[in-house]
Amino acid sequence: MAERLRIPGISPIFKVPDDLIRYQQAKSRILFLGSCSIAGRKMHEAAIEVYLHAARSGSVPTELLAGVPKDPFTGKDFAYQKTEEGFTLTRWTDDDTDWRSQLEFKVR
Repeated sequence: MAERLRIPGISPIFKVPDDLIRYQQAKSRILFLGSCSIAGRKMHEAAIEVYLHAARSGSVPTELLAGVPKDPFTGKDFAYQKTEEGFTLTRWTDDDTDWRSQLEFKVR
């Protein structure tokens, strides 16, 4: 079954094939998953910088290092916290009211 679609100022009603609708839904899911992986990759790149610092200095830094990758969507630094076993990186929502993802990294 095709869905009828009206685009103001362009044309009268035309039909959108079901395949196109399914394609758009799949494309939206792929773009969402891709955006999650971009942020995750940036978090891992920041973690690698912290690991390299720990390897050079012998300890995990108390604050997030300057110049590490930032959250690609907010442009802000990831929240960093030193823990007993290593550190955590957290990605917050745009308004800083809730976290989107948090990764824990252990350092030996």
